[in-house]
Amino acid sequence: MKKRFFAGIISLIIITAAIISIFSVSADAADLATIKANLKKAGFPDDYAEILAPVQQQHPNWIFEPLDTQKNFDDAVKAYVQSQNIIPKSFF
Repeated sequence: MKKRFFAGIISLIIITAAIISIFSVSADAADLATIKANLKKAGFPDDYAEILAPVQQQHPNWIFEPLDTQKNFDDAVKAYVQSQNIIPKSFF
């Protein structure tokens, strides 16, 4: 009797969670699309907007601002490594 009762309760919890997640996914998808559009409008490239949108959704008070450094990633890494090597030589 107790097993049947607990199985019924667990089934009810799982069904309720599934229903809630279905409705929240629909709302989240619409919110993500809006957030992505706003990030693109702010000047972020598409691939950055795709990655930043879920972060913005989780932290709505955070403000993301693009910064164009006019440098490519490889040059920035080379300059950083030459100026400040934070990894001790013993690790090489």
